[in-house]
Amino acid sequence: MGLWKDQKELFKAVTSPEFAELDQRAKQTERPGMLDGIRQANALLGQMGEQQRLLTTGIPGRARIDAMADTGATVNEQPIAELTMTVEVPGMNPYQVTTQQPVPRLMTASFAPGQTVPVKVDAANPSSLTVDMAAFATGAGATPGTTPIVPSQDPAARLERLADLRDRGVLTEEEFAAQKARILSEL
Repeated sequence: MGLWKDQKELFKAVTSPEFAELDQRAKQTERPGMLDGIRQANALLGQMGEQQRLLTTGIPGRARIDAMADTGATVNEQPIAELTMTVEVPGMNPYQVTTQQPVPRLMTASFAPGQTVPVKVDAANPSSLTVDMAAFATGAGATPGTTPIVPSQDPAARLERLADLRDRGVLTEEEFAAQKARILSEL
């Protein structure tokens, strides 16, 4: 008897006016298709490729974060932030730019307005830039007077933190090797 009672209750729920209203709303709601998801993924891959290119060929500079907003998107579980920054590059007047950048979850608190971060800027298009996470993570981009991401000056601790960033995908092998060489050269 319990099975028939459950089915009767289910039938009542499915034929209720509330369910009909919810079903009608669901049909009217625009849902992104698979093609939209593929386009979005391709755009993100293009942005990531551009960021890698800038990290290797870009002009080093510094940027003050003026505003930061969460876009609601993530890449590899890292939130994509929209950053409005005032950029300073040697030989150029300071200028403002808005860009989207993945920010590692453990570093989101460090990306507050007023914070200064190291950037790499495209020489041909100064509005195209990326935050140099490797330099920022090792404390090279910390705002003067604040605690850097890696507060320890102990080379072993810095190398361990660097390896952790590499293992989590924050740093590429090339970035890891460059920062490791820099730390070892300071010994």
